[in-house]
Amino acid sequence: MSNDHRPSNAGGPFNGNGNGKGNGARVPGEGPERAASPGVAGPGAGPGGAARLDLPHDLSRERLLPKQRAVFDCPARIRVAVCGRRFGKTTLGEVEAASACARRGGSLVWWVAAAQAQAQRSYRRMFGHLEHESWLKKKECGRFKRLHFYNDSALEFVTAGSGDRLRGAGLDFLVVDEAADVPEEVWSSVLRPALVDRPGRALVLGTPRGRGNWLHRLYRQGTLPEFLGRVQSFRFRTDENPRIDRRDLDDSRLIMSEDEFKQEFEAEFVESGGAVFKHFHELAGEVLRTRGDAGARYATGVDIGRRNDATVAVTLRRHARGPAKMEGLLVLEKSGWQEQFERLKDHVDRFPGPVTVDATGLGDPIVEALGRACPHVEGFTFTELRKAQLINDLQIAFATRALRLAPDPRLLSELETYEVELEPPGRRARHFPRYNAARGHHDDHVIALALAWRTLHLRYGPPAMDEAWIERVQARPFREGLFG
Repeated sequence: MSNDHRPSNAGGPFNGNGNGKGNGARVPGEGPERAASPGVAGPGAGPGGAARLDLPHDLSRERLLPKQRAVFDCPARIRVAVCGRRFGKTTLGEVEAASACARRGGSLVWWVAAAQAQAQRSYRRMFGHLEHESWLKKKECGRFKRLHFYNDSALEFVTAGSGDRLRGAGLDFLVVDEAADVPEEVWSSVLRPALVDRPGRALVLGTPRGRGNWLHRLYRQGTLPEFLGRVQSFRFRTDENPRIDRRDLDDSRLIMSEDEFKQEFEAEFVESGGAVFKHFHELAGEVLRTRGDAGARYATGVDIGRRNDATVAVTLRRHARGPAKMEGLLVLEKSGWQEQFERLKDHVDRFPGPVTVDATGLGDPIVEALGRACPHVEGFTFTELRKAQLINDLQIAFATRALRLAPDPRLLSELETYEVELEPPGRRARHFPRYNAARGHHDDHVIALALAWRTLHLRYGPPAMDEAWIERVQARPFREGLFG
């Protein structure tokens, strides 16, 4: 790197009182403009004429592995990278944070760690990359450690445990490290709102910690088409880092449980003990069809959308042998009553058979209209008890492998994030669980699927369980039980 693009070392960047303005130290705006590194995009200078900075090689895009570069180059505003241990997520975060500071003068960038020790370790690593390159105007070592760059940008290392003390800042860029250990309320109430006005971008890094938490839900958002351009998700296994010795992974596999290894080294969101639905991912391999076969036995469940929810119809097919299969799906977003009626009638005509419609509230007129136009239409009015029974039946269907699904991203996301509401301490317990979609999520697909399963079961009898699964269960030790 040419010395023409560095601040002068005369006097040293931390000479005297540590403000970086010792004899001969260059201040922003003085001397030749620094060239942008290949990893730092954007035209011209930052706010107030502060020049962009070229980065040392340790913090440049060229240092990244090809898979890390795919994240770096992604234009989405929020990027989520779940990685196996030692894949290199911290290196990716360092390059991203430094690039955000160098790209535009006057930027405020945060590195958020779950614990103070992690924040200090990240600070020391970043300072080690930069101190000998003389790109820092000064450093602060108070409660939150901060690095000030010569283009007036600042990189601050904070801890998620600081909570409300982090409120009020407006951020240009944000790195959340080990996000699974960061409380959800810190992300939703403090960090995400800090990106609104600039508008800022975020890189969320972490190793999975079960399903249903905020990292898992954000990751699922990044796989859905409606979040394209806003949230993009990536997943990398440890063995995708070419610097990792495969023999170390083989040794780890011998001393860890299968689920632990999948989580820590294969970056999989392993189902936790508190998940409502289990084992459904391995059942999601069916192909959706636009029209059913003549003479086939179909059953359809319909959840009527309310407010911002979609109206969803799911159709299952009953086979003489083997599990039932999901073959039809209709999703209606922001549709008027007449359009909903016409599209639902067309769907039922394509997959003729009994239909159960959520008749709670707004669903009743749809039930009446469909009942006049199609045979075998039934309304289902929800109560907490009836909903609990409906969800329990669906849980058993997955546990016994009696139902095959289509790999629809929204359906799988809803199944993953569906949750049971726990009673607050001291309150008398209910005789049945209360099920709902997780906060910020929907359950339209789940309810439609559960209604279709109920309809199929009542009309045609219980489908056959998967024979291969029955053989595996019979071969298990008794203590593992049906749902192991």
